[in-house]
Amino acid sequence: MSLKINYQWCCNRSTADVMLDTVLLLPEGRREEAIALDGLRVVFQTLEEASIRLEDKLIAIEKNSQPMIFGSIVFYEYQVNYSSIMVDIWVLIDNIFRVSLFLKFIPVVNSEEVGQEYNREKENIKALRDSLHHINERITRYFTEFGDSISGDIIWRSRDVIGEREISHFLFSGVHHGDMVVKIGEVQPERFLNNIGVYDLRMQYVKRRNAQSVEEYIEVNIHDAIEAVNKVIIKINDTYTSFLVTQEGKTITSIPPGLTGARIGD
Repeated sequence: MSLKINYQWCCNRSTADVMLDTVLLLPEGRREEAIALDGLRVVFQTLEEASIRLEDKLIAIEKNSQPMIFGSIVFYEYQVNYSSIMVDIWVLIDNIFRVSLFLKFIPVVNSEEVGQEYNREKENIKALRDSLHHINERITRYFTEFGDSISGDIIWRSRDVIGEREISHFLFSGVHHGDMVVKIGEVQPERFLNNIGVYDLRMQYVKRRNAQSVEEYIEVNIHDAIEAVNKVIIKINDTYTSFLVTQEGKTITSIPPGLTGARIGD
C-alpha cells in the first residue's frame, strides 16, 4: 500500500458520497453519530490531499537528490525540501490523531478490529504530536546536551519494481549541533516485499517525558498509521453502504446549505 489516504478512491462508491448521504438520512436519535461522520469526512479529505502532496514531494526528492555533504557545506535546497515536507507530515500527524475525536462516537466502527488497530497506532502518533507541540521544555534539557534535530528526522524507502533493490532515504532538518549519527532504526523488509513506490515512512524524534524522566530519541512509523486509517475508511464505507441499502428509495429532503439535492442511488 502506498502512503496515500484512500478517502475518495477506496471502494466502488466514493466514501465522500456514502458519508454525505448517510449524514442526511441518519435518524434524529443518531445525531452525534451524524455529526461525527461529517467531521471525519473533512478530516479524511484533508488527509487525502496532504498524503498526495507528501508522496509527490518525496518522489521529487528522489529524482533530484544530491549527495549530502557533512561539515561546513549545507545544501540550501535540502532545507527548503525539509520545511515543505514537514508541513505535510504535520498535517498527517495532527489529522490522524483527530480521527480519534470523532471515531469514539461511531461505536459500530470503533469497537471493531479496524478501530482497535487504529487506536493502537493513534497512541504512537499522539506521542509524536505531543513531542512536537511541547518542544520548548526540552531545548535546555535534551537538545543542548545531545544536539539532535529539534524537528525530527525523516526516513523512507522506495523502489519502482517488486524484487528490485530498494533504496533508503534520509532527510535531516539540518540543525544537528552534536556529532551527526544516522539512526536507521528497525527495518523489517519482509513486511514490504510487495511494496513499490514510496513506503515505510518513519520519523525519528525525541519522546516527551515527565519532569523526572530522561527524554529518549525514538521512531514512529507513519506508514503504519496511514494503513490503519485506510482500513477505517474502508470499514466506514462498507458499514454505511449497507445502511444506505436499507434506506433505498427514500428521498433526501433536508439539504444543508451549500449542498445540491440528491437521491440515494444517484
